[in-house]
Amino acid sequence: MWESFAIAEIRKRLLALGNMPPLWFWRTANGDEVDLLVETAPETFLAIECKAAEHVTRQDLVGAGRLSEEYGTNAVRQALVACRSARAYPLAHRSPVASALPVGGPDGVLGALVAAL
Repeated sequence: MWESFAIAEIRKRLLALGNMPPLWFWRTANGDEVDLLVETAPETFLAIECKAAEHVTRQDLVGAGRLSEEYGTNAVRQALVACRSARAYPLAHRSPVASALPVGGPDGVLGALVAAL
């Protein structure tokens, strides 16, 4: 249910902005997956994982790493985990590229979408 909620909120925000980039789901035969890819440029994506947990780790972005391995390091512009955290925090030492974010608010996934587009 959390994944459906997060993706619905993201889609609503994009529709409200009047900017609906292509949205994708990625899964391999080996089970690697990314819950949501927002295409920010041709073959360049904002990769979003949706986790109902309050605290997540970089391990929750394994799918985004596999996507980068398959399509090249420039394929993933930013990797985010939409979670139940009250605040945003980096998932890699001092890296804005991999972050855990609440869904709403200016510092959340919805704010990151606005900045990325």
